[in-house]
Amino acid sequence: MTRSAAWTLGHGEPVVLVDGYSGGIALTHIDIRPAGGQPAADTSETCGKCKQPFDPTDTRFDGRARYHLTPYCRGCVDRCHDNEIADHRCVICA
Repeated sequence: MTRSAAWTLGHGEPVVLVDGYSGGIALTHIDIRPAGGQPAADTSETCGKCKQPFDPTDTRFDGRARYHLTPYCRGCVDRCHDNEIADHRCVICA
């Protein structure tokens, strides 16, 4: 459950306060759910990178579930090799 509306940090990252945590949590690290508590349904059928169908039950770190609100699966995001610097802009992370 969130404790605040989202706001943007100085470097552009949107964050929100979450119950049980101190400080802002990046929106990319939160599962957005409607008021009923059920996860929001995927609107696209396949990953934008590997074109494999999303599998919402495969929530492993490198699985086929959608990675948060992105058009990519968790596996493609896990395989992003362009993460050595904080200001990288690859196709998946941009």
